[in-house]
Amino acid sequence: KHPGLEELFWTARKTVLGKHIPDAYIILDVPIDSAEKRRAERAPREDRFDEKDRAFQSRVRAGFKKFATTLGKHAYIVNANRTPEEVDKDIWTIARKVLGR
Repeated sequence: KHPGLEELFWTARKTVLGKHIPDAYIILDVPIDSAEKRRAERAPREDRFDEKDRAFQSRVRAGFKKFATTLGKHAYIVNANRTPEEVDKDIWTIARKVLGR
């Protein structure tokens, strides 16, 4: 763990967003095993995040889930371990709900 990173995150978020708060945060959640399999199946590319070990990937995933809990009703976690069409459908359902359409 890196002390102070959570505080840095919230400070950066406040600096970037100012008084503008998003209506929704959509977090696409994929188990570590599935993410590794997907990366192995696609063409290689340089991506430092993808190069990190499983422990790091697990901490990042847990961090996003904690972030969603902190945000409460403005956060939506979508199971992205499904077909693109199923994930797309969920995202549009959330967007319509948030936009009141």
